[in-house]
Amino acid sequence: MKPWDICYQLAHLCLDEFFAQGDMEKERGIPVQMLNDREKVNRPNSQVGFIEFVICPMAESICNIFPQLDSLAQHLGTNVQNWVQLWIDEASPPEEQAAKVQERVRRVVLRLKVVTREERGIPQD
Repeated sequence: MKPWDICYQLAHLCLDEFFAQGDMEKERGIPVQMLNDREKVNRPNSQVGFIEFVICPMAESICNIFPQLDSLAQHLGTNVQNWVQLWIDEASPPEEQAAKVQERVRRVVLRLKVVTREERGIPQD
């Protein structure tokens, strides 16, 4: 929910930590957790799913309780759109698959827009 440049950096740091854990799991012969395998995880696509299923619901709740924090929802909407574009640019998915993910992102962005003060008719100070 931070501006894009910060979001991008923090996401990479977090995934680097997950991957380091996955590397240690491989070294020890332990099953590698789903998000910890650097050879299987596409960074941008993982962020789209994380935002959709974890961060978006949290942002909706935060903005419903604290409307003045709606800039967080606005940043998140921008970020998820940036992640999906990076995924498309990097992975070159089939058109049908890209369209499905873009539709999921469109719904996330709409959910986030609904909780903004402007959409809710709440005056901004």
